Amino acid sequence: MPSGFKTFAVSEVLTAADVNNFLMEQAIAVFANSSARDSAISSPEDGQACFLLDSNTLQFYYSSAWNNFIGEGDITGVTAGNGLSGGGTSGAVSLALDLNELTGATVDVASDSVAFIDSSDSNNPKKESVADLVAGITGANLTATSGVIALDIDAEVDFNDQTAKEIVLKDYAETDQAVTSGTTLSISLADGNTGQVTLGHNVTDIDFTNVPANGVSTFTLICTQDGTGNRTMAINAVTVNGGGDVTAKTPGAGGLTLSTGANDIDLLTFIFVDAGTPMLISQLDFS
Repeated sequence: MPSGFKTFAVSEVLTAADVNNFLMEQAIAVFANSSARDSAISSPEDGQACFLLDSNTLQFYYSSAWNNFIGEGDITGVTAGNGLSGGGTSGAVSLALDLNELTGATVDVASDSVAFIDSSDSNNPKKESVADLVAGITGANLTATSGVIALDIDAEVDFNDQTAKEIVLKDYAETDQAVTSGTTLSISLADGNTGQVTLGHNVTDIDFTNVPANGVSTFTLICTQDGTGNRTMAINAVTVNGGGDVTAKTPGAGGLTLSTGANDIDLLTFIFVDAGTPMLISQLDFS
């Protein structure tokens, strides 16, 4: 192996080991390329050096491999650019992301891009256009064209019981649900606030579900007698959202008596306050 530096005395014998350890293995050999190097030095030792003419590279041998020597270089300083802080001219130089260094700009949603971390690619940083980003995060009833989000009103919109303020409605209709005739009428306000039933039974129970727990809500039922007529409807066994039987309240506690003729039409409006006992307004015998 290379033995470092030795001062030879006058008349001292220069042994083969001295030649190998102090001269051959510590000299910088010059080769045309790495192939010539490997051919000439078949068993290199750690610390040996060489210079390759084809790549203008100085190398040293260590840990079973030839490694390029990195010298002083020509970098005199590292300057932090836009969005970065830090830098320096010597020692361990570091840079940090500093978004406060960035200047404001008007976003071109159709063409501009933003940086993000791609979790599906080993968390490597990527960039994505604002338009594609917006399109990727639009949910139900939302569309995006060139980065502009629009509400798709051609499909059902679920507001999830949220309050809507200062709305002006025009040219609207309410969902008309078909209520199945039976001794018990099962009515879900989730299916609409109006409905129709052709009575083929004497109704003894009315069960309302999905009545909003807060505020005032209504359900209007159009009742039509079948061809037989004389169908009756009791309002003393009304349930709201699975609660116990209550009697619907009527003006002057007058109760409810339906029109009795075949195919007679009555209009019944149930009004709920905080899902409590309904108040019933009846308008009878439409013709």
